[in-house]
Amino acid sequence: MAPDIGETVVALLVPEADEIVGRWRLAYDPSAALGVPAHITVLGPFIPEPGITAATHEALATIAARTAPLHLSFERVGRFPGVLWLDPTATTCMPLFQAVHKQWPECPPYGAPTLAVVPHLTITRNADETTMDQVETEVRAFLPFQARVKHMSLLAFDGTLWVRRRRFPFRTENSLPR
Repeated sequence: MAPDIGETVVALLVPEADEIVGRWRLAYDPSAALGVPAHITVLGPFIPEPGITAATHEALATIAARTAPLHLSFERVGRFPGVLWLDPTATTCMPLFQAVHKQWPECPPYGAPTLAVVPHLTITRNADETTMDQVETEVRAFLPFQARVKHMSLLAFDGTLWVRRRRFPFRTENSLPR
């Protein structure tokens, strides 16, 4: 199902993963063909773009400014039904997710209020088991790999592609408590 014009998502972009899973995402994750880079969804769907205000941007910036850069280690592949994903094995993701979810309780993660949130980077969606087995075997050869995420992004669907509307930097090393 195609996204609606103005649909938004808050995400952690992981360009290091594109080198490893980019071709699989293009083949088996429809969002990749619509311009979404390798990412970990923080909250989506988020507020539809016409409802995003300066106060929304300020709240996202404040949450990001309280968050240290994330050091992610992708060491294993996981599965949901029809979905193959990379596990960021970073407990540091959850406080950020919780802060964003708490700020916007009217936007349940994945549109499902009772779904447990598991930080993950999707490789394939709606793939059959044979395809997921093949992709998993090939991806495992590149594990583990590390990534450092310095900001979260607000992405919006413009009717053709997902585009980054804004970046919200995490606190800098200089501003970390001593």
